[in-house]
Amino acid sequence: MRLIRFVVVFLLLMTFLKGSEWKTVGVERVISNSSRAWDLAEEYCPQNMDIRDYCDRVVALNGHINSGELVYIPVCEVGK
Repeated sequence: MRLIRFVVVFLLLMTFLKGSEWKTVGVERVISNSSRAWDLAEEYCPQNMDIRDYCDRVVALNGHINSGELVYIPVCEVGK
């Protein structure tokens, strides 16, 4: 069930972010050291990307985050 939810959210995220300069090109699974999406964004946000945008993508992929939980981190690159 979680996999289906993840796939649906990921496809919706990809659809809504089409016009963005930064594109989500994949996801990475990591263990969260914090329950705050902002902390994850600070750790994994690509250089020169708006951290607020990245944080929104983390929340869209995971919803509520708990420390020690497996979370999905977006892999982003500048669109061509």
